Amino acid sequence: MNTRHGMGLLALRPSPRFKFPKQLPIYRHGWNG
Repeated sequence: MNTRHGMGLLALRPSPRFKFPKQLPIYRHGWNG
C-alpha cells in the first residue's frame, strides 16, 4: 500500500480500521502528494 495515495484515501474514507485522528492531520498537511 502506497503511503501517498493510501493514506489520502483512508483519511477521506471513514474506515473503522483507520479511524484515527493522526491520519487526518497527516493527509491535510500534504502527505497525500
